[in-house]
Amino acid sequence: MNGGHCLRITGSSNVVIENMIIMDAGGDAIDINSTGHAFNADYIYSENVSILNNTLLRSRRNNISITDGRNLLIEGNKIYDAGTYTDKSDGVLPGWGYRC
Repeated sequence: MNGGHCLRITGSSNVVIENMIIMDAGGDAIDINSTGHAFNADYIYSENVSILNNTLLRSRRNNISITDGRNLLIEGNKIYDAGTYTDKSDGVLPGWGYRC
């Protein structure tokens, strides 16, 4: 399960996401991360990723989430209303958390 992300870029190289409208994601509109962890032998980071001139709106979590990557370019995007409650939201509403 991918958590409702619209686009997940994992351990990838030379990726261009351009001139798209991405909306109403149940998770993140775009999620950029690695395969494995930096201290593991199977670790592969995402590199040379360009996110250009897109419109991202009403994602349940983040419109763009980056947890790992090298040589990333994010430019000219229109980003609106991240952390929005949608019909795809499940559990705790955005902006609310549990106290442990």
